[in-house]
Amino acid sequence: MSGLVIQQTLVLGILMVVGAACAKSGILNKERSQGISGLLINVTLPAMVVQKCLITVTPQQLERFVWAAIYSALYFVLAVAFSQIFIRKTDKYDYRVMRFAIIYQNCGLVGIPFVQGVFGSEMVFYVVPMVVIMNMLCYTHGVLILRKSSETGIGLDFLLSPGVLSIFIGLIFFFTGISLPEIVTRPLGMLADLTTPLAMILGGYTVATTDYKSMEGKGRLLAISAVRLIVIPVLYIMILRFLPGDDKIKLILVLASSCSCSAVSIPMAMKHGRDHVFATNTFALTAVFTMLTVPVIMMLAQMFGLG
Repeated sequence: MSGLVIQQTLVLGILMVVGAACAKSGILNKERSQGISGLLINVTLPAMVVQKCLITVTPQQLERFVWAAIYSALYFVLAVAFSQIFIRKTDKYDYRVMRFAIIYQNCGLVGIPFVQGVFGSEMVFYVVPMVVIMNMLCYTHGVLILRKSSETGIGLDFLLSPGVLSIFIGLIFFFTGISLPEIVTRPLGMLADLTTPLAMILGGYTVATTDYKSMEGKGRLLAISAVRLIVIPVLYIMILRFLPGDDKIKLILVLASSCSCSAVSIPMAMKHGRDHVFATNTFALTAVFTMLTVPVIMMLAQMFGLG
């Protein structure tokens, strides 16, 4: 298992290097990267979610799915609680962005490629509950974290976004057993296959275009990175090892929970007038460190009996 994790890390790392090279050579710029980001969020990732739900459900798969939903909810309870304890309210810096960065991880664009490479494409489905809960909380609880006192209400327009709609559509296919003709599933699969390379190339572009020398609050950035990538996943492992259920599903969700900060933190911080520069730097730094910390976290998980 450790060998597979390291191998997948290297594969994804090579794709990130390609993205960095595209940034340095001018092939990718800010405008083009925004286009790729839109393609990922609105087309290829939704296609992947729907495709992974087009399976014939067995009682064992349904049981695993329920456990995955329970474990995923538990992760966010842990992350929210720890963020409240670790990040105190202060006027010295934007503590709200830091809390958001600790709680919400890139379980979709980064977690799914990792799970697919290590456990196989058929196991990606069990990451869906974590992606569902993350999206729901991100645009409700996450908004409450970031919004200013003058703002009221929580916009529910995110429910109509392609990412969220694809989750609901996929779950309908999963629970009803409805199948689609090959003329639909083949292009759906081809679009889904674009997700991993595009996500990693875009991540490489972000890493390459971030000015690390001029980063402010380096100590806070490193602290947030350590909590997001090491502390919370380790605490998650410590809790899961004492719970009943399928250990393989636990290991899959540990992997999905160990990823970099969610890229959504950047536009959301900008929307609510928060420190979007710190959000960008946190995303870039954790994207780099993820390649180093994920193999370590997975080895620790196995040492404690998961998988």
